[in-house]
Amino acid sequence: GKSSKRVSAENDSSEDERGRQIHQTASEHLKKGNLKEALFLFKEILKTQQEQYKDEDNRCVGAALHNVGIVHLKGEDYKSSLRFFEDAVRVRKGALGTFHADVAASLVKLGIAQLNLKDHDTANESFREALRIRRKLSKKGDDLHVAQILSHIGLLHFEYGELLAAVSFFEEALSIKRTYKQDIAMQTSVSETLCSIGTIRSKRKQFGKAIVAFERAMEIQRKCLGEDHLSVLNTMDNLAFAYSKNGNQDNALKIYKKMLRAQVAKYGESHMECAGTLAKMSIVYEKQKNYAAALGCTKEVQTIQECKLDYDHPDVLCTKNILTRIVRQMDKF
Repeated sequence: GKSSKRVSAENDSSEDERGRQIHQTASEHLKKGNLKEALFLFKEILKTQQEQYKDEDNRCVGAALHNVGIVHLKGEDYKSSLRFFEDAVRVRKGALGTFHADVAASLVKLGIAQLNLKDHDTANESFREALRIRRKLSKKGDDLHVAQILSHIGLLHFEYGELLAAVSFFEEALSIKRTYKQDIAMQTSVSETLCSIGTIRSKRKQFGKAIVAFERAMEIQRKCLGEDHLSVLNTMDNLAFAYSKNGNQDNALKIYKKMLRAQVAKYGESHMECAGTLAKMSIVYEKQKNYAAALGCTKEVQTIQECKLDYDHPDVLCTKNILTRIVRQMDKF
């Protein structure tokens, strides 16, 4: 999965009214996803600032470089964003000194670009430097900026396959987030971190611990997002899988059934998402040796696939093979 790209533009542009208006318009375009328009305007601001300050390291130039990088990052043009964030870090260090919040902000975005370019070592260096700055600036050593960076480092270790290190960073981030007022935004952030921890626990075959993390995440998500939100459905899917792998097929089925009801209400009963859940239910029923129920689920999968897919689609052929296998199992009993 890709790393998160929170969109925020920093208003260090020219003090004149026209400059402020251009910055405001560019920021609005960015928020609406009008990246072409935003990029044009932020580059105009950058050009103006560079002409005004020449080769001088100035905070206004640093902010303009950062904002152009933000647009490229949002557009998933990681090579371009990398170049602008590298320049932003250099200019901001020259203008503000190393231990400044704006330097840390550009280092975090630089790390995100490097991570998406699979340059794990340099991403790690960028995140670690940002972490040192934020911890030095924080009165208590840990704040939400620190938690955010810890989550980025956790993701980096996860993508590198270093699961033990990844879960350690996610858990440290979680412990910080829980000390803050739990408004909806914070609760959503906590649930995302819990899901990351649950995913790692599952990959390490620690299904009991994965269940705990996913259940906590799902409880928060349902309260904040509603029963049929995509994040809730994804967490339910992961939780049911963990229950099944942990040997609790009854709980796995209960969750898959709730998930299916939500999907039917959200998408309609003939949607491929419903087929996917029915296929997972069939697997659980087979584990329970309830072949009649497995057969029923698989026939429903087949009905949906016949409406949505070509007759020779690999998924259709796979479902036919599963039906044949289940019928053979039923014949043995």
